[in-house]
Amino acid sequence: MLRGWMFDADSALGSHNYVICCHGFGSSPEGMASHAYHHAQSGFHVLLPALRAHQPSEGRYVGLGWLDKRDLIRWIDMIIATDSCARIILHGISLGAAGVMMCVGEDDLPENVVGAIEDSGFCSAAEQFTHLAKENYHIPSLLIPPVLSRINSLAKRYAGYDITQISSLDSLRRARIPMLFIHGGKDLLVPASCADRCYEACSSPDKQKLIIPDAEHGMAALAVPGAYWFTVDRFMRRVIEQYS
Repeated sequence: MLRGWMFDADSALGSHNYVICCHGFGSSPEGMASHAYHHAQSGFHVLLPALRAHQPSEGRYVGLGWLDKRDLIRWIDMIIATDSCARIILHGISLGAAGVMMCVGEDDLPENVVGAIEDSGFCSAAEQFTHLAKENYHIPSLLIPPVLSRINSLAKRYAGYDITQISSLDSLRRARIPMLFIHGGKDLLVPASCADRCYEACSSPDKQKLIIPDAEHGMAALAVPGAYWFTVDRFMRRVIEQYS
């Protein structure tokens, strides 16, 4: 059972415009409160889902984007069931951004999804585990492959996915909708180079990238709010007008 919050737009002008805001690992819908507030003020209905295994949604194991992409499809279908004219933009941070990037490559992504914004998402789960093992836990390079193999065995047995298959890059190669990639230049958790690689992998003819040099992981909106929201708002207005 997945749970979330839906907030109405502050303006009736956005009656068919929606944003789904996806939070990061270990966070919750409250972690996207400032984003939801901004989007609602801009005339969008806002859905804040709690990712699986994050309160208040159920589930024992985090989806790492791989399971979350299908959960996102379910949330999208729920909106369309109540508003067939809905124009939906996905906006995710960190783990939520990975879920967004994997979702846009799904064959059954509804046409109602007109754009997506990823902020601080990783390239692949295996690369992210390797990076954390080296930089955060200082595991010697020779030990990382067997450690990752063991973690993957447990993931396949208990969580139902293969970590080596979880790739934002692979999904982005099938993307067709407009995409905005955002990353902080001082991100130590997910290297800023991931934004460059995801941008290059994205097959959408309509894509753009914003790097905030002084921002840490997921903090771009706080580090330089003016540049962040100017870029996000302009992107969203453009894609909504394009599909109106």
